Parts: sequence; structure tokens; C-alpha cells
Amino acid sequence: MKPAGLDRTVVLYILPLAFFARLSAALFHYYIAPLPDGTKDAVTFERVAWELSTSGIGGIFSSFDYNASYIYSLLMAFPYALLGRNPLMLQTLSVLVGTFCVYLTWKLAVEIWDRKSARAAAWIVALFPTLIMYSALTMREVYFVAFVLMATIYLARWAQRRRWRHAGGAALLFVVGAAFHPASIAGLAALAAMMVVSAFR
Repeated sequence: MKPAGLDRTVVLYILPLAFFARLSAALFHYYIAPLPDGTKDAVTFERVAWELSTSGIGGIFSSFDYNASYIYSLLMAFPYALLGRNPLMLQTLSVLVGTFCVYLTWKLAVEIWDRKSARAAAWIVALFPTLIMYSALTMREVYFVAFVLMATIYLARWAQRRRWRHAGGAALLFVVGAAFHPASIAGLAALAAMMVVSAFR
């Protein structure tokens, strides 16, 4: 089994740089000029979160339209209801989740390859401009990616060790990811396919 501890490069360099890059992008978007994808869906998700929050904590669920794709806005309505409207607060949450995704990328690569390859993968995700941008906006994508990465880690563990708790964890996380974006269903299909193939070996 591969060691699970973080290495110094990830802790001291990759994660802090990933956080700084994402926070800088968020501040640039908020104070200076909108980022390329920050004027359409990002504005809509933030607005819906604010509208839901005006009903108070107890009224958020009752006023939510479950036929719409706004689970992200539903969750973001809670900090708005508690602390008031501040888009930068939601952006900061995205920054934190985006930085967590860098760690998850490292973790997944360790499971599949080795620590050297994992560091390279983490560096790429930490500095890739599109990933930085989506981690700095009030959008659902970074949350979706986080759940898919966690699910894929469990999927990799199941493929290597064939423990049902890993398959169950992957399935659960793919389902949660699907609440943010239906593309996560593809992960469930991949898990099912792998289990069918494994059963006939």
C-alpha cells in the first residue's frame, strides 16, 4: 500500500501557491474586472443564492425550485442567510474548495502512479489558468470536480483492492456530484461497468 502522508513540496509550495493564485483571481474579479466566465452563470448562481437566503434559514428549502439546477445556490444561501450578501465570501469558499481539489489530484495520482507523478499532476492543476478561474467564481463546477475527484480516489482503491466499502464510497460521491452536475452520472456508469467486468473475471 502506498504511503498516505503529504510530502514537503505539496505542503510548502504547491498548495500555498494554488491558494494564492485562486485568491488573487477572486480579488481581481471582485475589485478590478470580471473574469471571462464571471458575467453569466456566476452572476445567476449568486443571485439565486441571495434570493433564497431572503426567506431565512427556515425558508430556504421551502422556497427552492427542485426542478432547477441550483443545488449550489441552495447551499450558498445558508452563509448568505447567516452573514448577509457578499459575493466575495462565496468566491472565497470556491477558492478553498479549488485548493482542496489540488490536494485531491495529488492524492489520486499517488493512488494510481507514484509521488513524483503526483507532484507533477498537482503542479499542473495548481497553475492551470482555467482551473484557477473556475475556483475563483461563484459557480458549481469546482464543487462538482471535488466530489468527482473524491469518488475517483475511491474508484481507484476499489480497482486495486476490491473492497466493497470503496465501491460504495465511490457510488455515493458520484451521486452527490450529480446533484451539482449531471455529468457525474458517467462516473457511476464507469463504476458499474468495472464491477460487471470484475464479476466475470
